[in-house]
This record gives sequence, structure tokens and C-alpha cells, in this order.
Amino acid sequence: MPQSDSVTLPNFLIVGAQKAGTTSLYEYLRGHPQVFMPAPKELNFFVETFAWHRGLDWYASHFEEAGDAIAVGEASPTYSMYPSLPGVPERIASVLPDVRLIYVIRNPIERMRSAYVNALATGAEVRPMREALVCDARYLCASSYALQIEHYHRFIDPSRMLILVSEDLRNDREATLRRVFEFLGIKPDWRPPNVAAEYHPMNGKRRPRKTARAVGDVIVRTRLRLRPGVWSEPTLPPWVWQALTVPIRPEDTALDAETRDQLTELLQHDIRALKQYLPPDFDGWQLV
Repeated sequence: MPQSDSVTLPNFLIVGAQKAGTTSLYEYLRGHPQVFMPAPKELNFFVETFAWHRGLDWYASHFEEAGDAIAVGEASPTYSMYPSLPGVPERIASVLPDVRLIYVIRNPIERMRSAYVNALATGAEVRPMREALVCDARYLCASSYALQIEHYHRFIDPSRMLILVSEDLRNDREATLRRVFEFLGIKPDWRPPNVAAEYHPMNGKRRPRKTARAVGDVIVRTRLRLRPGVWSEPTLPPWVWQALTVPIRPEDTALDAETRDQLTELLQHDIRALKQYLPPDFDGWQLV
């Protein structure tokens, strides 16, 4: 799928990781006067089973209003879920050969826990946390950051990937954003007016009632479902959603010490490999 000279396509992508702060980074970036990022946030174009079949014209249509923006991008955490969603770096390289990539990573166990809570909220997960996180490789692979980075490096020059630690984005936000702005070649001193905000917090989420699932997932999943290539926002009236759901309780998402230790052991090799891609003071979240 070659790139056409007659259309505007992204020159940067936020490729993940899911539940690592990509929504916050997207919201900070899209306000920059030299940046264009479309709504919705997640186009998922380079995932074959989501939107690849829709074609380049469909993808390019989301960037028609980019104007003279220096940095044009989109953010899809599904781009760093290899091998669950294979072939993404290859497709990116074929369409956007000079693209820059931003990869946000987070304490891998906390990312897995947050992804589990998100899956509970959408009705995609019903298993207890221990069973889901230990037995379902999709959670582990999305937290295996070195695995994802090394897979990208096979197709895209490492110098064109910026790796951000989510905790830096939270605790040293303005300095971290300056790194992003410099990486994208835009004004580094610009300060987002929403710089104090955080997006998609885990607290306050709700999950579908068992009775709602019994009636049919189709009803519940209208709140957040995968349409062709685009994650839609809630469509049910709030009072209907309240009736179909219950709060996610702290005990539903509590991670016991045994499970945490087991996940830490599973992640050891990847975290050690990850250190070569980060500054010497990176402590591996004190997991190694």
C-alpha cells in the first residue's frame, strides 16, 4: 500500500502502550499549535483485523484538516500488542517509511492491572484477575516492552523511536513533554493549557451486571464497541448505563502478593532487556 503524494498522512504515531498514558499524551499534544491529531484518538489502521481493509484513502481522510501543521499524528495502543496483533510495524514501514514513533511504557504489572479493569468495564473480561493476568498471554505481551521495541527495530530505524516512561509523564510532565516536542521538531517551550489534567483514570469505573450479560452483550457493548477501525465513545444514556452496570469493587482489582510475585517472575527477562533502551538511571520499576 504505497504512500500517495497527494494526501496528508501522519509523520508520527503514538504506538502504545495501552493504559500507559497515551490518552493524556494525545490530549496534551493535540493542543500544540504546530500539531494536528484527529478525533477519534484511535484509528487502529495498521491492525489487519481492525481497519487495514478500509484502505489508505479512508486513513488519509482523517488528516485532511492538518493544514500546515508540522507534526501530524495519531495514537493507537493496538500498535504495540505483538504477537497478539501481528504485522503492525511492517505495515507502518510500508506506508510511512519516515515516520517517528512515540512509545509510552508503564510499570508493567500496574499496566496489566489497569488493562484488566478496562476490560471489566467494557464487558470483555469476566474472569478473576489472577486467572486473567497469569493465564492470558495478551496481558503479558502488551507489558513486554522490550519485545515490542525489538520487533519495531526490525522494520524502523531505532533513532526514530522515542521511549517515554509513563511515571515521568506523570511526575515530571513539562520536562517530559519538552522531550516529545523536541523529538517532533516543534516549539519545545509551549505549555499545554491542560497540563495539570490526567485522562482515563481507573477509579470510578463500572462493569456490566451479570443480568445485563445474560440479556445479551450486544446491549452492553454499545457503550464502547469496536466499529470498523475506530473505538466509539459511550452511546447509551447515563441512566441506562447505570442500570446495566455495577461499580467495580476494590476487591475485584486487588492484586495479591502471590500473583504479583508470579507476574514479576514472568517479566524478569523482558525488563532486563528493556534497560538497554533507557537511561542508566532507569530502575526497572524496582522489579529486577
